[in-house]
Amino acid sequence: MKNEQPTVLVLFKAKAGYEEEAREVLRELVRKSLRDEGCLQYDMHEKPDAPGRFMLFERWASRELLSEHQEKEWMAEHGKKMGEVMAAEPEISFWTPFSGS
Repeated sequence: MKNEQPTVLVLFKAKAGYEEEAREVLRELVRKSLRDEGCLQYDMHEKPDAPGRFMLFERWASRELLSEHQEKEWMAEHGKKMGEVMAAEPEISFWTPFSGS
């Protein structure tokens, strides 16, 4: 991955009956992540016709700062909370802008 402002797209699915708990855990993730150095954008969305399905769109100033974010101690702790309310591991994909866009 180039060292250009990376974008991350993450898809989450809450366990049935845990949708509100998942929203709270995700709100906390957004609040904390927005404070991390290099975070340019961290937007959580919910699919209107599928409660409990969430999409995170995040942009970072550099790959290095994204890596630092992912390695934070609080992220590991947060991962445990996610495991309690999510039906599966998140689907994560990494993107970079291309010239001309």
